[in-house]
Amino acid sequence: MSIYQTIADSRLHLSWEESIQGWAPTWTTEPDEAIVGRLAHRHLNLTHEEIQESTTTFEFQGAFNKLYAINCPEGAFFMRVTLSVDPAYKTLSEVATITYVRDNTSITVPRIIASDSSCENELGFEYILMERVPGQSLNLIWPTLSWEQKTALVQEVAVVTAQMHELRFDQMGSLFAADDLTKGSEQQTDFPGTQDDPIVDRLVSMAFFWKTRFLLDVPRGPFRSEKEWLRVRLDLAEDDLKQILNDPATDEDDREEIEDVQKTLIRLHSHFDTFFPSGSDSDVFYLFHNDVSRKNIMVNSEGQLQALLDWECVSTCPRWKTHQFPQFLISQPREEKPDLDMYAEYEEDGSLNEVLIQHVTEYECTQLRRVFADKMDNLVKGWSSELESGQPKRDFEESIDNCDGGFGTQNVEVWLNRFEEGGEYVDLRRAWRLHMSM
Repeated sequence: MSIYQTIADSRLHLSWEESIQGWAPTWTTEPDEAIVGRLAHRHLNLTHEEIQESTTTFEFQGAFNKLYAINCPEGAFFMRVTLSVDPAYKTLSEVATITYVRDNTSITVPRIIASDSSCENELGFEYILMERVPGQSLNLIWPTLSWEQKTALVQEVAVVTAQMHELRFDQMGSLFAADDLTKGSEQQTDFPGTQDDPIVDRLVSMAFFWKTRFLLDVPRGPFRSEKEWLRVRLDLAEDDLKQILNDPATDEDDREEIEDVQKTLIRLHSHFDTFFPSGSDSDVFYLFHNDVSRKNIMVNSEGQLQALLDWECVSTCPRWKTHQFPQFLISQPREEKPDLDMYAEYEEDGSLNEVLIQHVTEYECTQLRRVFADKMDNLVKGWSSELESGQPKRDFEESIDNCDGGFGTQNVEVWLNRFEEGGEYVDLRRAWRLHMSM
């Protein structure tokens, strides 16, 4: 297989490029920054004089989005322009989710000014215009915060996590405003600011729209059963492998690797009823933000929580999936505080040794996970016990994603070997650490 390949996509402005890091969406057309500005000015009802005092600048790009900063006399705003990876639905769901969280919790989220879930507009892309929330990304100041500030912030994140746990539904899927589902992908522009309770409908998830998966005729929700959702996930993983095997361009070495991955998926299938026995299905689903990372946590200069960002692809999930640590606290465990004397003191540029920084981060995250768990136990009855009992199910779901060849599949195989040997359960990450230490 060549190092680089490109797959055209029927979705507007979108193609997929493969490199040694894997597949990634690419933009075949760039948004026009001048049009971004004009649309923002129009939705903000700026006068000619106010427009003259306004600026529009490109900020950064994520996997599916480009972010533009709009600064004007009315304030600071962001225009998030998005690829149509799940046309209309991704934008509609993100708007509905943000609005629902804003109306039903104390979590600070961006105030939406306007949105368009159609590409049939002057810009030619879906977009959301939102007010810029206060603060700065935690990613920028985390190393400068004191231990007391980090502890206080972790407790604040636990409070908002507990609030999301109170938002409960009887199906698994993404949130939509009822009117949006009847309108389909029609344009939605100026935003009223409030809405009735949302409807849970099809699941907007990378697992369902990544690359060619969007084109497949598979159930997309809403799901009343976590088993139904996971069986579709297994089917999608198997279909990916079949496509590669059916491609005449796939060389023999790649075919052998894919056949090995297929065997791993068969092993997962064989254990499905063990991990999800009859009668174990969830009957309540909870709103879950699966990317509470440093980049999405906005704080002030003292490290106090200001807002939580990036609500795309947020959905309702079974209890076992929602009971886990936020992304910014995930690390390898490290119980002993690093001894500075055991590391090279400083590098030539005055920065701390990279290994020391990593080990300090691991130690801090290990301790902060306890802080988070203690706070959650005070706010959500039985949180830590569910964290432990739900680990096998979370491992099973993660294994489905990892079955795409390479290191990820090896990790799953090591974990399955341990599981099939019996004895005390060893989670997916620990199984790999034990394997590597042998």
